[in-house]
Amino acid sequence: MRPREVSSTAREEATSFLEGILVLRRMGALTLIEGSRSVVVAACPLDGRVTYLDTGYALQVADTLWFEGGETVIPDRCGFASDGLDFRMVGSPNLHSEVATKIVGWRGRVRAASGGLKGGLFWQLGGRTRDCAMDLTLSLRPGNVGVYKGNVCGHEGVEGGISLGGSDTLLGG
Repeated sequence: MRPREVSSTAREEATSFLEGILVLRRMGALTLIEGSRSVVVAACPLDGRVTYLDTGYALQVADTLWFEGGETVIPDRCGFASDGLDFRMVGSPNLHSEVATKIVGWRGRVRAASGGLKGGLFWQLGGRTRDCAMDLTLSLRPGNVGVYKGNVCGHEGVEGGISLGGSDTLLGG
């Protein structure tokens, strides 16, 4: 599949960039290079790599699991496609997420979720480089869906969803 020409609007690009970053957090989207409980280094889908630093912890009492923590994303020329656009995350600053979830029952129903995604990344698309600051808030929707919503690359009201309570994320949330 050929990537589409870069004729999208800046808001569409910001939304695609956010969705791509959220997809990168899922297991299976990346190839693990090395990992431990607190550090995961993975190859990105197109090229480059990304490091995730985890500062989270979990506590389980009976059938309830609480997870709180953070994750810092450190890209190293990490290339990925989202909505037909080929992005490359380059340089720093880094992106930091804070997540708190409460999972009740053996089926993993999430009862509460809060947190956010803050920081910024530089990205390249179609020969252009952009500094993209992010300030998003995490909320819970039915079906164990977490939704990040806020400011992405100067655009308010941008949102992207993730699955919560499953084992398909790299670190915690």
